[in-house]
Amino acid sequence: MRYSMEEMGIRIQKLRKQAGMTQEQFAESLHIATSTLGKLERGRQGTSIDLLVDLSLYLGASLDYIVFGYELQHDKLRIALRKMADELLDLERKI
Repeated sequence: MRYSMEEMGIRIQKLRKQAGMTQEQFAESLHIATSTLGKLERGRQGTSIDLLVDLSLYLGASLDYIVFGYELQHDKLRIALRKMADELLDLERKI
């Protein structure tokens, strides 16, 4: 396991874009400057655990994924269960 600010920044940027948010929108929701978010996404600046927790909550990703790039087994199980539940709801709608 190796920590890389650059790789963490890439993951944050990817998750932000998947959420459909601009840097400005996301920075505002986190109560930080857009320039701070930009530096974080480019891997030019580290951050506090408090901001990492906020990022995790807003983006719906585990801290393990944001910081190290991997998900814990329980995260994978939660995703699989959510997918199954969605499939069951789709089947119920078709009935």
